[in-house]
Amino acid sequence: MQSLIKQVKANIKEHQMFKKGERVAVAASGGKDSIALIRILKELGYEIVALSVDNGIESYSREDTENLKKVCDELNVELKVYSFKEIFGKGVDDLKLNNPCPICAAQIKRIISHKALALGFDKVVLGHNKDDRLNVPKKQGNVEIVMPMYNIPELDVMALGIPQVHCPYKNKYRELF
Repeated sequence: MQSLIKQVKANIKEHQMFKKGERVAVAASGGKDSIALIRILKELGYEIVALSVDNGIESYSREDTENLKKVCDELNVELKVYSFKEIFGKGVDDLKLNNPCPICAAQIKRIISHKALALGFDKVVLGHNKDDRLNVPKKQGNVEIVMPMYNIPELDVMALGIPQVHCPYKNKYRELF
């Protein structure tokens, strides 16, 4: 964990992602990367607010949210969970799409950026690691996106032993992105 902390600290400083004393909004799914990032940022002394979206994928979303709540409670991190179903009237499972990934991913980004702005944040921090093959824009609307774990290999994050819950759609469709 100490080597990851040093690397994230160096990345934040080198790329001037944010400063001490700034409240940091972390887009948090409850997966290994976002939980690792929350732990690291707390260890570095940042004031964090975790923003999460329950996407309505029954077993996956519920378990990830429970994991995230435990970590946030343990570390005294404010957690705000927004419901895909409450915002759009349906969860991802309710859409009955062959490939819900593009819609789910786009809408989660939209919700997080909108809520971050409403809460007074102009930056959102993502836990994407070096091996994530996602094309993430530097801005989502008026919110800047920063990724302090961008050069950390996934195996290094996995070595932390954080429980993982896998989206049931991931193996079918995520490779397309």
